[in-house]
Amino acid sequence: MPLTLLLGPANCGKVAQLFDRFAEQVDAGAAPTLVVPTRPDVELAERDLLARRSAVLGGMIGTFEDLFERVLERCGEPSAALATLPRRLVLEQVVREAGLDQLAGPSRFAGFVDGLGRMFNDLAGSAPPELLERRLAAFAEPGRRLELAVLHGAFRARLAELGIRDRAGGHGRAAELLETRLEAWDDSPVFAYGFEDMSGVQLAALRALAARCPVMVSLPYEPGRPALAAVRPAAAALTDGPHELVELPPADHVDSPALRHLERTLFDERDAPTPPERDGSIVLLEACGVRGVADQVAFEALALLRQGIAAEQIAVLATDSGRWRLALESAFAALDVPIDVDAQVGLGETAFGQALLGLLRFAWFDGDRADLFRFLRSPFSGVPRATVDYAEGRLRGRGALRHDEVQGLLEELDYARLLAAPDRLAASADPAAAVGDQLRRMSASAAGLTANRLNGAGEAHAAALRATLRTLEQLAGVVGLGLEPLDRVGVAGQLERTVFRPYNGGAGRVQALDLRRARTRRFQAVFVLGLEEGGLPGPARENPFLSAEEAGALGVSRLEPLERDRHLFYTAVTRPWRNLFLCRQAADEDGRLLEPSPFLEDVVRSVGEDGVELRRRAIGDLTHPLEQAPSERERQRALARELRTRPEWAAAVADHHGWTRKLERARLAYRRRPQLRNATVLAALAAQERFSVTELEKFAECSSAWFVERFLQPGEIDYQFGPKETGSVAHATLHKFHERMPSELGVERLTEHELPVAVELMRRCLQDSLGGVRIPAGVAGRAQIRRLERDLEGFLASEATFDSPLVPRDYEVRFGTKTSRPDLQQGLRLDGFAVSGTIDRIDRDPGMSARGAVWDYKTGKGARSAKQIETERKLQLPLYILVARDMLGIEPVAGLYRALGGERRARGMAVEGEMDGVMGNDRMQPELFWAQVDRAVGYANDIVARIRSGAVHHDPISGSCPEWCLCQAGGICRVAK
Repeated sequence: MPLTLLLGPANCGKVAQLFDRFAEQVDAGAAPTLVVPTRPDVELAERDLLARRSAVLGGMIGTFEDLFERVLERCGEPSAALATLPRRLVLEQVVREAGLDQLAGPSRFAGFVDGLGRMFNDLAGSAPPELLERRLAAFAEPGRRLELAVLHGAFRARLAELGIRDRAGGHGRAAELLETRLEAWDDSPVFAYGFEDMSGVQLAALRALAARCPVMVSLPYEPGRPALAAVRPAAAALTDGPHELVELPPADHVDSPALRHLERTLFDERDAPTPPERDGSIVLLEACGVRGVADQVAFEALALLRQGIAAEQIAVLATDSGRWRLALESAFAALDVPIDVDAQVGLGETAFGQALLGLLRFAWFDGDRADLFRFLRSPFSGVPRATVDYAEGRLRGRGALRHDEVQGLLEELDYARLLAAPDRLAASADPAAAVGDQLRRMSASAAGLTANRLNGAGEAHAAALRATLRTLEQLAGVVGLGLEPLDRVGVAGQLERTVFRPYNGGAGRVQALDLRRARTRRFQAVFVLGLEEGGLPGPARENPFLSAEEAGALGVSRLEPLERDRHLFYTAVTRPWRNLFLCRQAADEDGRLLEPSPFLEDVVRSVGEDGVELRRRAIGDLTHPLEQAPSERERQRALARELRTRPEWAAAVADHHGWTRKLERARLAYRRRPQLRNATVLAALAAQERFSVTELEKFAECSSAWFVERFLQPGEIDYQFGPKETGSVAHATLHKFHERMPSELGVERLTEHELPVAVELMRRCLQDSLGGVRIPAGVAGRAQIRRLERDLEGFLASEATFDSPLVPRDYEVRFGTKTSRPDLQQGLRLDGFAVSGTIDRIDRDPGMSARGAVWDYKTGKGARSAKQIETERKLQLPLYILVARDMLGIEPVAGLYRALGGERRARGMAVEGEMDGVMGNDRMQPELFWAQVDRAVGYANDIVARIRSGAVHHDPISGSCPEWCLCQAGGICRVAK
């Protein structure tokens, strides 16, 4: 009997007629089969049928996979298919044993097996097994082609040995049985719809069924329509034999004349009839970046919801919804609009997966602290948050990062219970069973043992759990195939590859779908994403294994890319009843302009420029107009903007809604004086009588940065052996070295002759200084110590060659602190306050005169000249010079910096004729020397006066934030730069 082909454009009633025929067959006592593209389409078809009549008793609705399984069962052949994971393992084994030559190089990469599996699926779907074997025999020329054919034959032979088929092979075998076995099918009618691009096996199955029973196939096709050209190969294949054509005319299955006109004329270059007047049904949305488009879509979707359209009647369509998932979920969540994004998600992209994989990395592969606490901080660990916080704080404070450090310290701190989960996993000899046990524990910890209804987060966790359990079930079946059980690396690798669709398609949610999965759906409003260059039309999808010519020789059908994308776009624009939103990025996230898709030009050509309403949201549009603001927060932001032009009106609106306080804060945000105003803080500062030299210098560099460090006190949680710790160790080492040098080296001043033994002494002093310091373990810690050792060696070399009449005598001279000498505890008295600090070293005249020089060591490479000391308000050396004169009775002739790294030159300020080793630019006449010291005293007095008054500004002296602020405080500023 002939095959009936039901043809017509989109929305012309083909599916309705198909459903009527299906119901008629049920009423006649037959058992018809309705074939739909995907599993979600099965439920949709059932709902559609039940909407037409109260009950449908009989028949079956399923996918082609269900039909093929039924054929295999009728013929007594096993219908169970090899799961995805075991199939990949079999492929890996086949590739390892194949002895490849030309493909040996590519086969080393992980993606080779995945790509090979996809190619084998394409081959199995192109033709029944017998025909495919003949094609492969003709294809297998010596070289790469022969190796591909050998791999395919070895894979099929391996499956035959195991007595099982993969899914694609089962489909091909079922199509072959329909052609050769009488019992493969009876006279039950078959109906199919939603298949614009059927595979060779599916086409062969329909032709074979048509010889046994009534078959009706619905295709969206009209001869000569460019928009439907992609369906032409399927229509030609089904009409290549006895057939009956039923062609339906266009119908008014839309609520908008503009949408009806667009369907009839899209991509048609012939003279089209005059388009109808614009009715607002077609809107072009333009925004910048993926997130900008997502925000605009969410805003428009909220407006549609407020108009009364149900959320499930709004769809967001894209060629790849996974690419848009995060942006759409964030944008819709910001407006409290529920959305389901039908996209494949990797296990590692979910909170559940991150916790599980982090735990496995720590337990099996010596992961670090972050891996363990990724699990412990999740709701799946069952550990109280306070316990986790305290334990992590102790680990961070001690700088414990590596696996052995974390494990040892937790046991030392009596927190071994936090290691219970990784210890169980590490002790188990069966990694897959251990993961299964851990999954049950994680599920119980997160959801408990009650049967309460899950919220959105709980549903996402449950979906990830189900996907993980499916992977473990597949792993359990590996042993039954004669394959070696997977070790820890294999189990973890397969879990990382686990993907699933958390989409539930429930009512009350906006639906975000791939274009291909929306072919059988209708909505009130549709948003089509990706209408910019590189989106639609997209690039050709190349097969790395087969060229277009080779694919044609093997019968692997490939749609012409432009025809394919035209059909996808045509399908998208014919999904809505009322509203069509075409969305494009005008620029990407980096501001690069993007050209519009040529499909937009086709839309404009179809309905006219006046037929498309443009709504643009530029990158600078940070707020919505007040009347369009989608949420209360956005309305408040819009009202704050109105303050610039209509302050009285904005204040009245704010008063009406109870937003006066928020609006006033917004109004004063940029008018506040950068001034400390808290009475308690000002009183404490006014009462402070002692300031350290370092504190005064930091205030001089930037008072805002000083405020951040002094009052906000930001810092790293983790212990770090950074510049501060390095400087402390270096100072301690040099102190010990100079104290021991006279007794162990027999000299007061180092020369090049003593340098070799001096270096050995310095190394011993360094080891003594490191005794009470925590050094990062591993290569990084050893590298830091070696770098410090090289800096100190270079410092000694520069000391040995420095020309100075003075010798080191005093070290770590503290003043103004409780640990200072009694005569120095009062500090350096200036104008109503005292200064404290520590002089690293003081050199004196061995001839017993009062002459001397103060030194300050600098870790790193920076040492300021006399001019820089003046311009950058560096107070250490000038005030140290004053301390030496007024408190120690020394006649200072120099104040010098010595950097431990870089060129290690002595820089600073010196009296002319006293220190020949100092650079010429740093020497000055005595009166200029003391005048600079006096100016430094004046700077210190001014700084303390500003501190006591609370005058804090963003006032970096060099025009850019101090390096210490950027490193330690993140460059936090009280006012905008």
